[in-house]
Amino acid sequence: MTAKTLRERLPIGDPRNKVEFLADELEKNTDEFRKLLARLGGVRSWVNNGAFLDYVSDKGVQSEYEGNQLDNTIVGSSTQNGCAIGDGWAFEQSPKNDPNGLSGAFSVRRHLYYHGFSKSIPFECQSLWCTAHNVKGSLYQVIPLPRVKSEYKARVYFSADEGTTLSIGFRFENYGSLQSATCVNTVTTTKSIYDNDSDSPHFSAFDVQTLESEAVSITPSGDNVVVFVEIDPKADMKHVNVHGIELIRSDKHPTWEPESVKHQHDMRGYQRFVDGLDYLCRELNPAEPNVFTFTNRIKGLVLPCVRSFDKHYSMTSFRIGPKTTFDTEGIKLLSVDGDTIKLFIPDNIIAEFGEARFLNVYLNWSAMPLRLGFYQ
Repeated sequence: MTAKTLRERLPIGDPRNKVEFLADELEKNTDEFRKLLARLGGVRSWVNNGAFLDYVSDKGVQSEYEGNQLDNTIVGSSTQNGCAIGDGWAFEQSPKNDPNGLSGAFSVRRHLYYHGFSKSIPFECQSLWCTAHNVKGSLYQVIPLPRVKSEYKARVYFSADEGTTLSIGFRFENYGSLQSATCVNTVTTTKSIYDNDSDSPHFSAFDVQTLESEAVSITPSGDNVVVFVEIDPKADMKHVNVHGIELIRSDKHPTWEPESVKHQHDMRGYQRFVDGLDYLCRELNPAEPNVFTFTNRIKGLVLPCVRSFDKHYSMTSFRIGPKTTFDTEGIKLLSVDGDTIKLFIPDNIIAEFGEARFLNVYLNWSAMPLRLGFYQ
């Protein structure tokens, strides 16, 4: 059966009713037409890889920072609070919210979930699965925006455990100098991660919520903008799925529909984030005490560091022989020279070598600078 034409749908009787009907139809169709034009033209999001469709690690990275952050130490030790997690994304963790709590940790990885969970998300994406236990953790991206006078707003799409506090906002950064947070909005969730309303069209899928920042003013000063989302579980453990983060020029687009946003991902994230760099050491009796030389199996490897190497490389795992060790306190990355690195390994860990014939250390590298000092 074919749909009725507009003429066939006109009400019978008073001409005034026909005029009102046509006015209503024109208004409705004008709104739909505007939305269609917005989708065709698109609204640019200035965040790179904001829907996490380009390279993001699905290896779980967990920090257990307790204060006194030291660059070049291994992620998971008490002195390391930051790590890259994908193309354009990194995180930093605070010390424990409740210092009397037995533990505190923050972890992030790409979430490999059943496709049906994502039917409530209004755009194509992957998600970041974040767990915070008795610590705050911030996901962030450093963005060199065009140096013209303008205004921007950020928006995050997420699903979270009830009682989780989320904030979104900005900080300005210039080669190691990080300013205080600004234009921040905060919400404490009253929903759960999944939609449990059996009458909802998205029943059992993610219960997607949004949070927008205030508008931030950009000047031609040259400072980089840092967009961040902070997760605060208080003294508890909370889980959050971050589905996407947008940064929109709000002086041109005061409001926007999620379907109209063009997320930037060129599928070349492998050029800006390298995970699982595998370095091997077979000389377990070095000439210089405690200083061990490791080489990468990819010969001639050169990854650029526009700042010092500790702002681009992160140690994520250490192995004595085939066995991963979790006793990593005191291990420090001393230098990176192409495909060769040097590590300081303290005596107590050397004592664990036993009959091992080799050592492995795994690093990742990010073109974006890391460890900006969110919680220092």
